[in-house]
Amino acid sequence: MRDLQARLRGRISELENIDALIPQVDNLAGRLEFDLEIDGNPVQPRISGNASLNDARMHIPELDLSLTEFNLVADADGARGISYRATAAALDGELEATGDIELNPDRGWPGRIALQGKNLVSSGVLGRWLPEEVDIDGRFDGSADLQFGTAIGLRGEMEFFSAQGKILYPLLEGELDSLDYHDASARIVAGETGISGESRVSTEEGISFAGHFELPGARVLDLDPDNQTLSGSARLGIRQMRLLQLLSFDIERPEGSFELDVEASGTLARPRLAAQARLSDAEVGIPRLGIRLTAISMTGTTREDNLFDFVIDDGVDEVLVRCEPGSAPVAASV
Repeated sequence: MRDLQARLRGRISELENIDALIPQVDNLAGRLEFDLEIDGNPVQPRISGNASLNDARMHIPELDLSLTEFNLVADADGARGISYRATAAALDGELEATGDIELNPDRGWPGRIALQGKNLVSSGVLGRWLPEEVDIDGRFDGSADLQFGTAIGLRGEMEFFSAQGKILYPLLEGELDSLDYHDASARIVAGETGISGESRVSTEEGISFAGHFELPGARVLDLDPDNQTLSGSARLGIRQMRLLQLLSFDIERPEGSFELDVEASGTLARPRLAAQARLSDAEVGIPRLGIRLTAISMTGTTREDNLFDFVIDDGVDEVLVRCEPGSAPVAASV
């Protein structure tokens, strides 16, 4: 095998001319400068020198992500490979990346990348997975520490945190309502045994969510949805029933708590869900009838058709009916 020996030195001021050579990117612009020496052989080259990308911008269609003010500096020492640092403006916030790549095919071209994101717009990341009528008004910080290579694929951890924001959703036709959330977080781990993740969020209206999932044996860059097994669980808790009143003008002053537990199994392509719902110590007024129902406790489980069968909890012998505006209870057997 013939040895390589070359020096590359130059500057490209109009990256638009090479846009077509990189199909993963469009709207490419900026200035590229490089001064590199290459020796070794084509299978295991040694690269020394540096390269920089300055004042660049680009769009990544697959992620629907636009980067501006993109600056990258890469240094190669010939022995250890290439190290780099990059900064960019994206999602109306800031991104920073540092990492290195070892130019060693025998070890699978291993590398590492550390990412930091600050004050990013939440809808820019989550919007593509949300229903069209739902939106998020908030910002988040994120970080990732990833290792990659042909031998291991992609492994590492990613974390996201949003201190506060709003979830916008349709309430009635042509109207939007919102929930003020706080302390939203998510964590994803990709390791030797598979991929796992967890998330949680709470709202000022007394609603909380926590979830967890596991994909045993999964690899980030080699997922097979038809055969990839799935396990997971989630809990939705509601401590204030304001939303129930907004959805129906026939009730008033609903109180109580509601919990929904969901278990997931099966595969990514064909998940199986089983759920249990609990309504505890509930009260609701029905102004049209002039009554208020109290002491309501019920449990529901999903059937095969995904509907719920509700039963009165054991030990609850009666639901109290109070005639409004009076306070004398009338016991109704259940």
